[in-house]
Amino acid sequence: MVAGIRTVNLRKVYTSAPPVAAGTGGFSFGAPKPKAKGKQPKPEIVALDGISLDILPGEIFCLLGPNGAGKSTTVGVLTTRVRPTSGQAFIGEHDVWQAQVTVKRLIGVVAQRPNLDFSLTAREILLFHGAYFGLSSHERGKRAEVLLERFKLTDRADQMVRGFSGGMMQRLSIARAMMHDPQVLFLDEPSASRPRHRLGNSAGTESFRSWWLLAASPARRAFAGPASAAPGAGWRPGSPRH
Repeated sequence: MVAGIRTVNLRKVYTSAPPVAAGTGGFSFGAPKPKAKGKQPKPEIVALDGISLDILPGEIFCLLGPNGAGKSTTVGVLTTRVRPTSGQAFIGEHDVWQAQVTVKRLIGVVAQRPNLDFSLTAREILLFHGAYFGLSSHERGKRAEVLLERFKLTDRADQMVRGFSGGMMQRLSIARAMMHDPQVLFLDEPSASRPRHRLGNSAGTESFRSWWLLAASPARRAFAGPASAAPGAGWRPGSPRH
């Protein structure tokens, strides 16, 4: 059964500087100030404030909001990288925080910025990722060939990625996220120099047609305050996009 996403009253409050790309955007702790006498309260930044989502399998969902609205924090929670302050998040029937290993096998993630290993070739990156997720040597070799072709990287497959352009690195990042045939694909800031390749059925397998995606992208319309259920738009493949 293909997985969907559900969150229930998801809340995240940071009391220290959040990790890079965790969705605080315009907020900054600034330079450290001289310590005053006595115990000082910890600063609090509310990144998520009661977000509840119910996204069906096969649905493409875009989470929109201004910088600092909590989009990347939402993706961070759903991909097991950020622990929520309260509330619950599910991939399929699995609680994201309670079943992290299972959830990681169900999802593919493309970060805001390329995080490729510059000491490897494009092919090696894909093969290593496939091996990490337990694919056989034959299967990962076959899938790597298909994805390299799909993302127009075949002619650079055996070259070190340190010489790749930004666009090529982005394409390789998406190919890597698709190597283990995940049921859910997350693209964080997909409009930021992301290649416009058709992802559906990319590797020629039937399961790709059942994928759905949660994308965090810069807003084309503004929403004030922390992310809530409001700043989102979803559609099913083939339905009108507004």
